[in-house]
Amino acid sequence: MLALNFSKIAMEKGFGRLMICRSKEGKPVSTSLVFFDKIREYYHFGATNLEYRSYGVGSFVMFHQLKRCFNDVPNEVDVIGINFPQCGDFKTIFNAESKMFFSISYNI
Repeated sequence: MLALNFSKIAMEKGFGRLMICRSKEGKPVSTSLVFFDKIREYYHFGATNLEYRSYGVGSFVMFHQLKRCFNDVPNEVDVIGINFPQCGDFKTIFNAESKMFFSISYNI
């Protein structure tokens, strides 16, 4: 619920953008939400209906998010992690570079 509220506030306050791809019947089939500041955009999430994944609509929405970013003031996108293979595969097709954000070690 907190993420939903934050996402709604971000869009209302002008630092979030939701893009939705719809079928010709008007059914939402893929979506992407980014937040942004003066420096970069942050890919918060994306989702695609399983029935439409083979059509590339997730890539279509992401491409348009990137296009919008590079036409606006921030021209850098943080895809916020490559934390499992399917997610990493998707994000790296857009030329994302993996960079370690932090490292944790634990000594007993």
